[in-house]
Amino acid sequence: MQKIAIIGAGSVSFSRKLVNDLLFFDAFKDAEIRLMDIDEERLEFARNTMAVVNEKRNAGATFVATTDRRQALDGADFVIIMLQVGGDAATQVDFDICRRHGLKLVIGDSMGVPGISRALRTAPVLLDIARDMEELCPNAPMLNYTNPMGMVMAAVLRGSAIKGVGLCHGVFGTARRLAGYIDAPFDRVTYLCAGINHLAFFLKYEVDGEDAYPRIREAFDTTHRDQERVRQEMFRRLGYFMTESSFHLSEYLPYFIKSDKLIEEYDIAVDEYLLRSAENVEIYEKVREAFRVGKNLLAEGGEITFTPKSRMRRGHAETGEEVQAFQIPDRSSGEYASEICNAMVTGQPFVFNGNLLNEGLITNLPTDTCVEVPCLTDHNGVQPTHIGELPPQCAAVIQTNLNVQELTTRAILDQNRDHVYHAALVSPLASAVLSTKSICALVDDLFQAHREQMPVWCL
Repeated sequence: MQKIAIIGAGSVSFSRKLVNDLLFFDAFKDAEIRLMDIDEERLEFARNTMAVVNEKRNAGATFVATTDRRQALDGADFVIIMLQVGGDAATQVDFDICRRHGLKLVIGDSMGVPGISRALRTAPVLLDIARDMEELCPNAPMLNYTNPMGMVMAAVLRGSAIKGVGLCHGVFGTARRLAGYIDAPFDRVTYLCAGINHLAFFLKYEVDGEDAYPRIREAFDTTHRDQERVRQEMFRRLGYFMTESSFHLSEYLPYFIKSDKLIEEYDIAVDEYLLRSAENVEIYEKVREAFRVGKNLLAEGGEITFTPKSRMRRGHAETGEEVQAFQIPDRSSGEYASEICNAMVTGQPFVFNGNLLNEGLITNLPTDTCVEVPCLTDHNGVQPTHIGELPPQCAAVIQTNLNVQELTTRAILDQNRDHVYHAALVSPLASAVLSTKSICALVDDLFQAHREQMPVWCL
């Protein structure tokens, strides 16, 4: 019987998706799945949700809900991390303070100044989890979905002895999107993608063994010219398509969120994360209330009405839209975690793009920074692919963000407060918009606003 610890299981929509994926595999039909969260109300909702998933998959898994992290980790075979320190409220603070200083954000979870803020709140918690794992489940891999991926994984892998890999759907999500742009069946697509999380490049993208980039360029010049404007622009300038959405990408570069004119030209949805979060909270509250009064919307396939704020702003939706509540699909989501677990248990090989330390994998990026490369997984664990050199223009763009990540990682591991300022000062977006004095004042305000969640050496 496999034992799987899910830390942050109160993120019910995502934990439900991963558990559903796991229960498609025979190796996990009778698994013991430990659901851990510090929010007891969300934890109970997660436990009720997983019972429905278990029944839907006709599985015999056992679920243990606990607020005790060590209980969840003790003897675990796999540890899946999906936590957000401070929740949406902390993210709202990041957005508010950055806006007050003149820095506009879209997603704000991975890089730049908001990524630094989130890393300072998050990496110490993941390091504590890693140290518990060293004691309680030293052979279990940490499968981390928590952002900011590059910073927290570099800190954990350099600051502990555990095995681990960071997981993100950006690569396979973009690969599928590109196939849709050129009407190519995805099972005929092959690709090679490498870089860092949210800033990786498709070095090859082929359909039936032929280079598909000419077809992609034609699609962007004709039928899809108004979509993904930021990524299109960088594709034209650099020659390789990048992972993550234009919304994300605009925050990692110095060119786009500098004026209202550019924001409009490149169709950048400022504050997008806050709108999506509000939608998710509304949906969660309505499903939870239905559970409370005895109506199981998951089992019954019920629908709820919500306010699609993100698409309403863009004129693509109206208030009162209906959505099926927390669907339990009859197919895998495509997220990597379940496939990795199955490959390690059964030996059935699985290939995915993972985030781990650069130990000679990409030769023109710094050693021991966190890179995202193809990995093979089987009985032998995660085996990353040697890429060699990236195209120099791609490596140069990545390096501007690795500067921020490396200084933040060193700040966390060395408990060096000065490096936090250094990291913020070299952020591509912040340095394009703000003065040195404004950037340092912004960092000071973030320290103060998050003083209850920041490590003590920051204060």
